[in-house]
Parts: sequence; structure tokens; C-alpha cells
Amino acid sequence: MKTAPQLERFVRKLARQHGLDLRADYFRLKLSCGSDSFMPLTIESYGLNQLYVGHFYTQHGDQMSDPMLCLFTGYERYDESGQLVSDNTWVPLWIEHPPPFGFMQSAYLSDDGRQVDRIRPRAQADLARFANQWARNLHEQGFDGPRAVVLHCSNGDEPEPEPVDLAALLPAPEPEPAPEPEPAAPSVALALATLPAAGGRPIQLSMF
Repeated sequence: MKTAPQLERFVRKLARQHGLDLRADYFRLKLSCGSDSFMPLTIESYGLNQLYVGHFYTQHGDQMSDPMLCLFTGYERYDESGQLVSDNTWVPLWIEHPPPFGFMQSAYLSDDGRQVDRIRPRAQADLARFANQWARNLHEQGFDGPRAVVLHCSNGDEPEPEPVDLAALLPAPEPEPAPEPEPAAPSVALALATLPAAGGRPIQLSMF
């Protein structure tokens, strides 16, 4: 099983630079390298010993990754004072590229998510090599340099989603159709005028 030590060291360096707590249940850091030639870099975690590193962009209203890499961080250890006592432990699990490359998983976690349960050796080794080369590229692009700009940084609990105005999402009610006019009731005089008389002749009624 291969790890990604260069990407791990790179992320830890960014965490020190920007006060990111990599042990928090949730954290998110979004950086620009100071050049429009490269997409911003996002590093985030939602717990479960998994960390995500990626570039993201929006296409037709959907968020796309180019790429997004997931690493398992559950093998790292800290002492009682909170100091890291083990490094070179982050294991690349999967990567997602935009089409046509798509999603590739090379390592799988146990049911409780506490350890890597099985791997695809060749694919996992290739993914570790990619992760380390990517770390070198990110360094050369300046994401850990003086021109980098913090676009977002948060530690601790995952932020609450903004409230959604459900009424605004519902279609506007259609106006109720105007009631159809009721047919005029025939006048009593007209109704009586059409009644046959006992002898078969209509009854002649004066309207006045």
C-alpha cells in the first residue's frame, strides 16, 4: 500500500500557514495562487478520516472537479500534547476527473471506515505517484507561496446551510378561472306559454 508523503507535507505546510486544524471534524481552505492561469485549490474534510484536495469549476450550473483526490488520514498519530508523531501515512483512495476520464477508485475502506481494507495494487501505486507529482506542481504554481490569496478558511463545525425560501421555489399559483355564467332561468310566463292545454292547444297567456 502506497502513501503520498509529498502531498501530505504540502497540505500540512498550507495548514500551518493559514491556521487550519487538520484534526477538526470539518475544515475547508480555498486558495488562489495569484494567477488566473490556474483554478483555485480547495482542501476540505467532513470527518471520517478522509481529506479531499481538488480544483473545482462550474459548468451548466454543476460543480465539476479537475481533479478531486480523496486521501485516508486515519493512520496518523498524535501525542498527548497534540504533536504529530507519525507522518507519511496518508493513503490515496480515489480520484475524480471530468469526462471522459471520470472516477477511479484504487483503495477501499473497512465497514467502520477506520482502516484501508483492500487495494488494487497497481492502480493504487499509480494514484500515489500522481498525488506526489501533483504536490510538486502545486508548489511550482505558487499555492504555498507569498502571492497565494485565501478565498475561504474555516475550522470546526460544518457551517449551517443558508435557509431556503421554499415559497420562492414553488411555482406561482395559477389564477382561478372565472366562473362561467349560469344560464338564465326561463321566465315563468314563457314556461307556462309552452304548456299544452287539455285540448291539445297551447295556453295563450298575456304578458301584460
